[in-house]
Amino acid sequence: MTKQLFHKLVILIILLISFLTLIFLFNIFTLEIGQSFSLYKGMEIVAFYMLFMNSVILVMTFYAIWKWSKQKELHFYDINLLFGFFFLFLFLGKSIRTLYILIYFTTCLPNLLIILKLRYMLIILTGTPLIYLGLNAITHSKSNSNKIRNKNDKLILNSIILLITVTFQSIVVLTAPDLSFMNIILLLIHIPSLIWISGTFYYAFKKGKCTEIKPQIISLAFLIDLILFISSSFIILPNRSSSGFSPFYIIFTELIDLMIIIIIFLGYFLESKYSIQNN
Repeated sequence: MTKQLFHKLVILIILLISFLTLIFLFNIFTLEIGQSFSLYKGMEIVAFYMLFMNSVILVMTFYAIWKWSKQKELHFYDINLLFGFFFLFLFLGKSIRTLYILIYFTTCLPNLLIILKLRYMLIILTGTPLIYLGLNAITHSKSNSNKIRNKNDKLILNSIILLITVTFQSIVVLTAPDLSFMNIILLLIHIPSLIWISGTFYYAFKKGKCTEIKPQIISLAFLIDLILFISSSFIILPNRSSSGFSPFYIIFTELIDLMIIIIIFLGYFLESKYSIQNN
């Protein structure tokens, strides 16, 4: 088996496992989903919109992975594959978010806690590829070139830092006792991740790194996401805690998310001026 074929086979296995897991989870909660459609008006509209949104993200996923597969040399740390993983984990997270919405009113709290933990684990994994790219941009700077001369040393160092961070965050999520504590965990995990990604991509833009993409657009998208996330967490959420099921609110918030995701994709899709000049 060639190295190229091995890399493609690993990605194919990851995709198959991801899709089969989603099918399994939705199949488990078929009864609860059916009850939600029967009891709550507007749930079908929410489900349809989430299906549309997830389909858009899935197209982005396949595009990034397809672009990676056309490279002459394949590596798991290539920028195209890292964005492919970002969109894949985003798709999985939004799918679990859809399941969470569909069973929120019709299942027990222990089940909700399990689904929410899975959702938060995917939030951690979603940011991981871009955090890794940010680490690469920093450790590859001229100021650090004398300290980290070997590319493999840089990759190993960044992988170790990322592994420690993800492991710690995962332990915190998995040991969370209830839904209220999970909301606090999300704030503590998600806000630093958004700050890091926005800041490092802006740094990459200023230093001329990540030349295959437009890092300034991605930095701006995550800055907007950060502002909206903080606003919704401290202003909107406390005021709607007793409002019950609101299809309009869910679709509105997810529509904003989709707009941010599209901006991120454009930052990845559009070729940077540095790359154009090099060509």
